[in-house]
Amino acid sequence: MLPVASEPIRDGAVAFDDGLIVACGPAQELAHHYRDFLARDLGDALVSPGFVDTHCHLEWSLLEGLLPQGPFAQWLRQMLPIRGRYPDGANTSAARLGALRCLENGTTTLADSGPTGAGADAIASAGLRGIVALEVVGRQTGKDAERVASAASERLRELEAG
Repeated sequence: MLPVASEPIRDGAVAFDDGLIVACGPAQELAHHYRDFLARDLGDALVSPGFVDTHCHLEWSLLEGLLPQGPFAQWLRQMLPIRGRYPDGANTSAARLGALRCLENGTTTLADSGPTGAGADAIASAGLRGIVALEVVGRQTGKDAERVASAASERLRELEAG
């Protein structure tokens, strides 16, 4: 077991109560302190805290491999029109796929930013922890900018209502 703030623990174990970690330490010690302790041998595995992704875009998860790598501004100019053609439900599907990929790779907490807020449901459904920012990208001015800002504000109210 590889704790963050102490030395590695050989033959380590984690004790859970109702899905929450209540203790970690040597397996024999936990078995002594917890009457209902049920050991499950994971073999040659390393147990560590989940990773934290402090900047992700779950709703962009369906775009993998569609564009060549290049300077960010060029990539963004090519990506936005593609994302703009997502069919209904694609943001939700993309966010769920991204959340599952996070879990697959050991990420348990994240900060997501997306145009519809679909990451909020994806994070909750996958059992992750995180925060979600509603993303607004564009170069609108005047009345067009007011319309976009108003739509984003309305979507934020919907997400908060939940």
